[in-house]
Amino acid sequence: MEDQELIKNFLKGDQSSFDKLVLRHQAMVRQFIFSATKNEADTDDIAQDVFIKVYHQLHRFRSDSSFSTWIFRISSNMVTDHFRRHKYRDYLSLDQVAEPAATDETNHQSDLRGWLLDRLPRLTKTEHQVVILHSLQDLPVATVAEIMGTSQNVVKVSFHRAKKKLKRWVDDD
Repeated sequence: MEDQELIKNFLKGDQSSFDKLVLRHQAMVRQFIFSATKNEADTDDIAQDVFIKVYHQLHRFRSDSSFSTWIFRISSNMVTDHFRRHKYRDYLSLDQVAEPAATDETNHQSDLRGWLLDRLPRLTKTEHQVVILHSLQDLPVATVAEIMGTSQNVVKVSFHRAKKKLKRWVDDD
């Protein structure tokens, strides 16, 4: 069943449709939040708050964007609010993102990922968020722009600048 159909059914009173939406999107939301917070307890709290907000605001969802884009936007705003409340500055750090278990075949990828994770906090907040959403979450530029509430050009320029900085840092190492 498609998200739109589940939303329609939920709005008609079918609570199990909301449960299905949560199950479908929970892992993506939690991964995004954890990549920002680096803390399981905070991730649990924020994810719960995201789905509570979705539950209460689903009647406001407009179908001009996908449900996953809408929920990413809510998640991003909730993470930002969390760090505002806790007065953290660099709210999108990936230093403690869980990495897959390394095998002989993945050692090189693991080393590159570790190198990248060490340097992402040195990027600007915008560059950092673009790298997370576009590269690590594999979202298209248009979706990243919608989530961040900015233009596609800003996303493209930020991604280009981030790549240039990372390349320069590779050359320096």
